[in-house]
Amino acid sequence: MATKYKTKILSLLKRSHLLSIAEIHKKVPQADYSTIFRNVNQLVKDGEIKKVVLDKDVVVYELNDEQKSHDHFICKCCGLVEVLKFNRSTLTKGQKFIVSDVLVKGECQKCSDKKI
Repeated sequence: MATKYKTKILSLLKRSHLLSIAEIHKKVPQADYSTIFRNVNQLVKDGEIKKVVLDKDVVVYELNDEQKSHDHFICKCCGLVEVLKFNRSTLTKGQKFIVSDVLVKGECQKCSDKKI
């Protein structure tokens, strides 16, 4: 059963691709931070949203939509995060494992161009 805060969190994530718990809390200030934390973790447990670990200190969340499944690219210079789409089947080459939540780090075009 969706509480009013779970519904608000899901609505926010429909409009914004990746949000941290702190960012969600700023957009739902009437709720305690701990309430947002609990609701986000319950939504992850229920499979409605996904946790995306961008770095050891940076965790964000997005809707868990199998039809719109994608991975992420993060620029190690400016922190830009972009949706990354590629054929996952090329990663398996006969091995028996499941590829999920790929995070590719590198330099975005803008940061790369600045070094030239």
